[in-house]
Amino acid sequence: MRLLVTGGTGDLGREVCKQAAASGYEVIATYHAHPERLQPIPVKYAVKIDLAAANEIRSLLETCNPDAIIHTATTNTGPDIYGPIAAMARNLIAFTRPGVRLINLSSDVVFDGLHAPYGDDDPPSPVLPSDYARGKAEAERLFSQASGMLTIRTSLIYAFDRSNKQIAWMAKAIEAGAKVRLYVDEFRNPIWVENLAEAVIELAATKLAGTINVAGPVTLSRFELGRGLLSAMGYDPDHFAEPVSGAGTGRAPNLALDVSKAQKLLATRLLTLEEAAARSRGS
Repeated sequence: MRLLVTGGTGDLGREVCKQAAASGYEVIATYHAHPERLQPIPVKYAVKIDLAAANEIRSLLETCNPDAIIHTATTNTGPDIYGPIAAMARNLIAFTRPGVRLINLSSDVVFDGLHAPYGDDDPPSPVLPSDYARGKAEAERLFSQASGMLTIRTSLIYAFDRSNKQIAWMAKAIEAGAKVRLYVDEFRNPIWVENLAEAVIELAATKLAGTINVAGPVTLSRFELGRGLLSAMGYDPDHFAEPVSGAGTGRAPNLALDVSKAQKLLATRLLTLEEAAARSRGS
């Protein structure tokens, strides 16, 4: 089975490529930068592409003719964030041929954080805090109007690796001699990248359509997550983690997701932070 993974050099995309290739998929990956992150993974080929450009995505799909597409690519930097995120979704929907399994990865940031926990069928909140959130919400809307397609809504994606963005900023602060400031009043359902990739690949083999929340089974504050990750990476959280309040910052306070449907449907068990850390250690 031929699988196209967009954003193949991102934290999730790279792990999806790795696990899918190990499972026997013929993997094609797209990337915007850092193709070296794919070098250890036996992808059939990697393509540098602007997914927001209609002609480029049309040409790619005609050339590689995938059986399934997992869309992990996104952008969260630059002067225009909303436009490219929406355009990527629009192009993939427009040029994916009938019968191809198309899965969109979305985020809990599509909600305002005032009415948690959010269910699989809850629509994005009317008050969105950023262009990134607006873009992800528009992508969800586009996918919801397309027949047979699936959106997987997730949360903070962590790994026990200094290159992971949940780890990298904390390690940088510590190396600069600073404390790691972590919100005690912002709540999410973080998930280990390997666990999420396993669930995504499992869902790719189903016909489930619509939207499903796939995230960690336990809601944690940023402070709790940060302490857990620091400890797993060998840092003393009592020394380096500083609790702070996010009140008045404009950040969404509670983006907790209800993952009960995924827990019932998936053979893949959604892991807590402690379970993920233990598995990563091989214990």
